[in-house]
Amino acid sequence: MTTHTRFWWLGVLFSLLVTAYAHSEDPVRQPALANIARESVRSNNGRTDLVEWDGYSLFVHGQRIFLWSGEFHTWRLPVLELWLDVLQKIKALGMNAISIYVHWGLVNPAPGHLDFDGYRALEPLYQMAMQVGLWVVLRPGPYINAETTAGGVPHWVTSTVTSHLRTNGTSYRNAWKPYVTKVAEISTPWQITRGGPIIAVQMENEYVNRDDVGFPGKLEMMVQLKEALLQGGIDVPLTINDAYMGKNYMNGSGSGDIYGFDSYPQNFDCEHPEKWNSVLTNHWDFHREANPGQPLYIPEFQGGAYDAWGPGAPGYGACKQLTGAGFESVFDLNLWAQNAKMINIYMAYGGTSWGHLPFPGVYTSYDYGSAISENRDIDSPKYAELKRQGLFLRSTPSFYETDVIGNSTTAGSHSDHPAVIVDNQDVFGTLLKNPKTGVEFYIVRHLDSTSQKNSSFRLNITAPGALRSNHLKTMQIPIVCPSIQLHGRQSKVIVANLNFERSPYVPERSNKFAQRDQQVILNQAARREPPDLLYSTASIFFAGWTGDRHVVVFYGDAGQEHEFAMRLRGADGRFGKAHALMRVESVRSDNILAGYTIISVLAGMKGLLPLWESAEQMVMYADTEETASLWAPVLEDRDTKSTGKEARDWVSYVGDVAPSNVSSFWSIGTSQSIIVGGPHLVRSASYSLKARRLDLVGDLALDCDTYLTVIALPKYTTSITWNGQSIETFATSELQDASTSAIKLLLRKAPAPASASSLDSFKPPTLVDWEYANSLPEISSTYDDSEWMAADNETTHIPYPPVFGQKVLYGCDYGFCEGVVIWRGHFMGGLEDRVRLVINGGEGESLPANAILYINDIFIRTTYGNSTNNKKIVSETDEYYWFPEGSVDNMGLDETHNNWQTDGSRSPRGIRGYQLSTGTSFDYWKVQGKAGGYQEYHDKLRGIFNEGGLHAEREGWHLVQSEITSQKRPTLDHPQWTKRSPEDGLPATTRFATFDDPERNLPRHHWIISPGGHAGVGFFRTTFDLKVPASHDVMMSVVFDDLDSTAAPPYRAFLFINGWMMGKRIGNLGPQTKFPVQKGILNYEGFNTIGVALWAMEPTIPVHPRITLVTDKVYETGFA
Repeated sequence: MTTHTRFWWLGVLFSLLVTAYAHSEDPVRQPALANIARESVRSNNGRTDLVEWDGYSLFVHGQRIFLWSGEFHTWRLPVLELWLDVLQKIKALGMNAISIYVHWGLVNPAPGHLDFDGYRALEPLYQMAMQVGLWVVLRPGPYINAETTAGGVPHWVTSTVTSHLRTNGTSYRNAWKPYVTKVAEISTPWQITRGGPIIAVQMENEYVNRDDVGFPGKLEMMVQLKEALLQGGIDVPLTINDAYMGKNYMNGSGSGDIYGFDSYPQNFDCEHPEKWNSVLTNHWDFHREANPGQPLYIPEFQGGAYDAWGPGAPGYGACKQLTGAGFESVFDLNLWAQNAKMINIYMAYGGTSWGHLPFPGVYTSYDYGSAISENRDIDSPKYAELKRQGLFLRSTPSFYETDVIGNSTTAGSHSDHPAVIVDNQDVFGTLLKNPKTGVEFYIVRHLDSTSQKNSSFRLNITAPGALRSNHLKTMQIPIVCPSIQLHGRQSKVIVANLNFERSPYVPERSNKFAQRDQQVILNQAARREPPDLLYSTASIFFAGWTGDRHVVVFYGDAGQEHEFAMRLRGADGRFGKAHALMRVESVRSDNILAGYTIISVLAGMKGLLPLWESAEQMVMYADTEETASLWAPVLEDRDTKSTGKEARDWVSYVGDVAPSNVSSFWSIGTSQSIIVGGPHLVRSASYSLKARRLDLVGDLALDCDTYLTVIALPKYTTSITWNGQSIETFATSELQDASTSAIKLLLRKAPAPASASSLDSFKPPTLVDWEYANSLPEISSTYDDSEWMAADNETTHIPYPPVFGQKVLYGCDYGFCEGVVIWRGHFMGGLEDRVRLVINGGEGESLPANAILYINDIFIRTTYGNSTNNKKIVSETDEYYWFPEGSVDNMGLDETHNNWQTDGSRSPRGIRGYQLSTGTSFDYWKVQGKAGGYQEYHDKLRGIFNEGGLHAEREGWHLVQSEITSQKRPTLDHPQWTKRSPEDGLPATTRFATFDDPERNLPRHHWIISPGGHAGVGFFRTTFDLKVPASHDVMMSVVFDDLDSTAAPPYRAFLFINGWMMGKRIGNLGPQTKFPVQKGILNYEGFNTIGVALWAMEPTIPVHPRITLVTDKVYETGFA
């Protein structure tokens, strides 16, 4: 069959396909869409019109945007210089914003002391966001949750305020107001109203406004908080993130300007990553009823999951699988189908809960299974899928304003037929339509969203106005291919009737090019002209302008067939090379689809293929896997002072002059991009008209050859650089498929194994020459605790009074809130043979042990808590012990409880009750924690959460020598240092007590005192050198290997790198054994100190972990 004959036959087929529906009501044509359309009235907060909204989306600088944001907690990456690396990787995802929590507890470590220095600073982040081109949604709490201790509330607040937390109590207000005022003071100059990136500020976090739960005064507190922010100069909209669809603070006093609610549809069951929940489909209905005049806003949409302590905890690899690329495809697009246009992915980068930052339920890593891993790596299908979604959103501004027309299971308006017609009952589709341009977006998935089967189907789309007649209202696609395929746990956006745009349509504040192009599109729709893209069952990876040429890149899975019908433009145009798996067929002139070319891709197609190129248009196709190495960086103008024709062309190339302070923001400052393929990451692209040079910056993987493909080179380009080096120094250029504007170059050749360079095969040093010292001298009866603080309080503000005992023994009441707190109880021995102790380590506790107890220097027993993922949670133990002197580790404070008992963050840490067997009292108690407590702690660089009260920490053994001197710590020349490694374990020097019958709780005359026990706390340290050039990003971790120990060796280890506590290892609970350590914590160009506090819990079970430094990934990088 010839092409013309074939398409004549297809024209007959069109008539057959539409006949069945020719006399039915067309649900899309109905003018009365009041039941589905949103309110399109523009609103603002009366303080600024630079950020406005309607029932669809936000407007920024007058342009409608889809807020596609990623959560990033800078304090979980305490190396300020690396923030830019993360921001560039978020921008490369196609995102246009970040959302950030500010940690009150970190910046306000003591009453009257606010510290926004170093990694606690905000201005550097705002500067970087401006540089990269990302808007900022600021979330200062004061309460933030975030799986951090006390939900971000300072520990001193939990023990000093006299009113309930998160209420309007005077004491609590006096605590948070200086902090909020300071955040506002710092951030006000960085609002969009002052030329900065901040476009919104969130009030509080996931809170109810009812007084029938928790404590009264919530609403009044929100009024106070709002007043403080406004008085502090906040002009941008105030937002709310409700914990659920509860309408909390949506209206009335204490409400924000824009209401949103969080959504975690997959929950947090990382132990069963293959078990899916069904998608949630009630968001749109709730929004339409609750706040239709505002965008549907999801301030936190699940981008991963946190993992809990416990031997059954699977680790974050399983969390990444649970919320991986398939989850993103189905659940993210389901959210799009419900017309959400403001979405923040929590988390884009999780990072590390170093030191004592975690709340008790989680361990050190906060990787979260996010798209960017804890060590900042992006080599995952999850990152690639999120990037495809982000670039689609950036490419299709018509998607920013859509009405929900209906779906495949409900009838359309005034119609007996569903709004979406598919010929497979296992497939579910939702239709969104732009009310101005008529563009249609069919979002399809399986009706059973958990289904893992493959399905094929055909879809009816609306015929565009120019093709519509009494006999052609809908048309079934695909036309050439037999069907559309849908894998299990996959979703797709099928676009129909799309006219390509230079930039989003823009109201009065738009630049002249955006106004012109949008008016052209609206005029086309009004005149019922045929759209540029009639339909596509392939997905759109990129659609945009590079200069005066429009570029479209389609993609699809290699195992599926794909098809699109498009108007190819340009009299000088030509097709790419013929391919056995590609069909290109032009519709004959007498066909109703005349002017369109139908391109079909057969299963098996892989790689990147040019399909069409002319002076005004370029069309390409890639398989899904290939898009993982395709990038679309914003093209920046390297110089703007050239004159002459080329300069005038360049002005047209980059668009009208935008305010210089937003030049890096997509659509606001620029609508120009370039397509680059091959590298591991492309961070930036800029063009110098003077030099006629394209400058690219990015990263390369070292284990494979890297070819650089540049699509649609800027006009007048004569040279290209990569990370500042001319590419000609790498290889000779060759044209890709004889194209004049797509060039392919060998950028880097992977070395053969035998000739691998030292950098490519980088191996960190082996950790040797360890030295050891005892870190629990306090157990000795002769230990001098005269300088310790007397624990003699008889009252407490913590709302959980002692169970019994005369004195209050809560660490935070004495200024010792973080980490290990050591208690020494003194009494004159008589007939007492035991003591009853109530020890609190925290609700939801994940402790390997709540306490380890001695009488004099004899080990009595370790009391164990329980793991978070064990539902029999032990938050507090009440047991009898034989004359203890205890060492208690504070694992952090709890967050607000599920019943909104906000004082859950004030749970006591310490000894909640003590009672000698004879009823006599202790003579006195002494307590010691972090050196200086929270009022006078020494380590101002790392802050309040880095250290606890171990002897080694107080002495500064974990620090480098210069810091020990500057912090006036005791000398390193400790008389007890010996050569010993962690692999050797603790010396068997502990005396310990056992019963002759361990099954019975017998009096002390049944004790057996044994020597040679392993229980105790010791400190190991060593040093090593690194030499890593700045041209390489070497991602490293410290690994604990328990060798031939028991399956769950009972020990805890605190890992210190150059003074920073970068990990807590819990041998009997796990799961974390690998601790990423960032450049900047590690000194990549010199001397490093590593310290390990090893706490062995049982006298008869030796523990001897091997500790190694390993390389995770190595990249050649342009990031300096």
